[in-house]
Amino acid sequence: MRHLLGLAALFGSLVVGAGGSRAALELAVATTSFEITGGLSSMQSCAPFDPVIDRYTIHSDAVLRSNGCWLFVVNRFQADNILTLNACNGYAVQSQLSLGNGSNPQDILPLADGRAYVTRYESDTLWIVDTIAGTKVGEIDLAAFADADGLPEMSQMARFGRYAFVGVQNLDRNAFFATTGSSALVVVDTTTDSVVDVDPVAAGGQAIQLQLQNPFWRMRIQPQLSRLVVIASGDFAVLDGGLELVDPHTLQSEAVILTETTLGGDILDAVIVNANLGYVLYSNSSFATRVDRFDPSTGLLSGNILQTAGFELSDLEVSSEGKLYIGDRRAADPGVRVFDAMSGVEIGGGPIDVGLPPFDIEPIRTTLVSVPQSQTSAASLTASPNVFGRSTTILLAGWTGGASPALDIFDIRGRRVRRLGGERGQEQWRYAWDGKDATGGAVASGKYWAVVENWPALRTVMLLNRAAD
Repeated sequence: MRHLLGLAALFGSLVVGAGGSRAALELAVATTSFEITGGLSSMQSCAPFDPVIDRYTIHSDAVLRSNGCWLFVVNRFQADNILTLNACNGYAVQSQLSLGNGSNPQDILPLADGRAYVTRYESDTLWIVDTIAGTKVGEIDLAAFADADGLPEMSQMARFGRYAFVGVQNLDRNAFFATTGSSALVVVDTTTDSVVDVDPVAAGGQAIQLQLQNPFWRMRIQPQLSRLVVIASGDFAVLDGGLELVDPHTLQSEAVILTETTLGGDILDAVIVNANLGYVLYSNSSFATRVDRFDPSTGLLSGNILQTAGFELSDLEVSSEGKLYIGDRRAADPGVRVFDAMSGVEIGGGPIDVGLPPFDIEPIRTTLVSVPQSQTSAASLTASPNVFGRSTTILLAGWTGGASPALDIFDIRGRRVRRLGGERGQEQWRYAWDGKDATGGAVASGKYWAVVENWPALRTVMLLNRAAD
């Protein structure tokens, strides 16, 4: 029962009847005064945004991660703990776990049933934890992937199917954390908690060697490209970093798609909207920050949407609702800025006040909001078969909401597990779902919701039933 907090409310409200409903998207925001203190605020993803400021006081160097209703506050250097909150229950505290004094946790990767991996920068062991109980349940030795200073400097993580990818920076702390040319992704099989040798022919256990160095900020799976996007900064103030794609199927680095030479500065964050559109946050030689559009297929910049005179822009996030969020830390008017992700046009009317200057933004699905009767679409969804094992075909008929409607698959907790693109047929749209989530892993048997919406005008929902393979 401990894993079902908020489940009954979500399940009941997701059924679309006379009025209908949908899972609401909130943004959790870690704010900071850096040396002194930090705060956890939240805001709705759409106007009027309704920010709730300072739900909790947190560490001044904290980052946020989420999984369904669970929000994880990674309190990093000198705080060394993970705070687990239930965002579907008013951000109530579930647990707080110490990672060991001086361990400097960097990232948490949720798995299943409350288990998660946690990277610890000042250690050579990856911890396995139970975030619900707030306990350590195991560890994975990564000492074999350290450089000469004895530590791998493990940092960011991402998951694709059964594999977890653990970024090891391998910086030489005896030379002021200079790059060593050995940054890599260690691959861990999450079903056995064991390290995968990506090159069994070579002597010893091998990781994925990166072309770029120092993967320091959030790694993301790009569903449309089916690739892992690695943000690597190299040595700061040297134009040697950029964006690197890793193929999670072949377990090899594939290509560098954007370089710091093109940017003319240090890369800080990047998000990819589709195969031809992304946004990159970087700082130039004067430490002024910018957010530019770029084309992932060519690596070329295509215009600026926001810039500051100082080191003041902090984080990029793109939501499933097609919005781009940017943390703006300018002292005169700090807050979260909201843009249309496709056009790059600001739609929020200026920074949304979240208390202290924003540092890290995390989209999270929480409560549910009702859809008025007049906004419910008359279109219909059918699936064949609807009790399916490996795959099903979903048909959308009568849709008048525009071209190329995306179809989202949600689990019964209101958590999106997959977004599908449709193919136009005769008076209908066709979607094929192979029963896998966005990371390529097969979803569990059970009930799922197929949702097509051009919010807030049109919305169509259908219940899917996935049986065991």
